[in-house]
Amino acid sequence: MSPSPPDKSSHHGQNEERAWQRALYFLGIKSRTVREVERYLEIKGYTPKSIAAVVGRLEREGYLDDQKLAHQVARKAPEKGWSSFRTTQELIKRGVDRGLAREVVEEVYGLRDLQVALRQGRKKLSSLPQDMDDEKIERKVAMYLNRKGFPPPIIIEVLDKLREERNRILR
Repeated sequence: MSPSPPDKSSHHGQNEERAWQRALYFLGIKSRTVREVERYLEIKGYTPKSIAAVVGRLEREGYLDDQKLAHQVARKAPEKGWSSFRTTQELIKRGVDRGLAREVVEEVYGLRDLQVALRQGRKKLSSLPQDMDDEKIERKVAMYLNRKGFPPPIIIEVLDKLREERNRILR
């Protein structure tokens, strides 16, 4: 008598349970988006059906919440000196829906971009040699702010304010 074929439903359940354990491990390292967990499980070779089941369970049990993660990232971003644009791009890159990313960043940032850019500009300015000529200083500060994701109008405003502050100090 030949052995009966393996029960696929039980194998599927084991596969799903392993995917669940892997996902929990992955989430234990740091907060992730739905898309990051999906990609991780895809790379690990789990079936789309198992991935969908695990992600659904993670969301139902509160382990995955893109909106909550987007708020966490957006609240910490100014401390890193990120502009609202860069923060939005980072969220989108991580798999947060574009509309949700924009909405959360607008809510969290409000009008803080200029304040964050000014703080970052002052920080960069303080790290430059005092004897550097003004044009070179402005170029370095502008490039630094650009890398942080600030748009040209904000960079120009920051340079104007820094120029005013320096002129007041040098008088």
